Amino acid sequence: MSGDTMLPMLRQMLDADGDAVRATILLSVPTRILLRWRVEFDKSCRKARFDEGADYLALLDASADATRVDGLLPPPLAAAIEQARLVLVAVASGEEAARLPTADCRLPGDASEGGAS
Repeated sequence: MSGDTMLPMLRQMLDADGDAVRATILLSVPTRILLRWRVEFDKSCRKARFDEGADYLALLDASADATRVDGLLPPPLAAAIEQARLVLVAVASGEEAARLPTADCRLPGDASEGGAS
């Protein structure tokens, strides 16, 4: 027994061999787990310079705090989450075109250019 007590999904993120694997993991981990361990998943994305993953996590986090109307997220946030998800799907399948600067997945209303490391 190795004695590794790290959450297996997080260990997979840290050990991932490339962004396609990281994207696949983020798309398969339950949202509750991503939010519970958000800081650790975010650190693993940032350490690997996987900005698409960090953006996706930030949007999921924002969705947990968003005021809903009739149970729905505000349309700009819902659209940003879907765009970020589609980017991850493309990265997971090996499509580099998804990483073009036109895929803007920042939080609605976030005017900052780039993020803090």
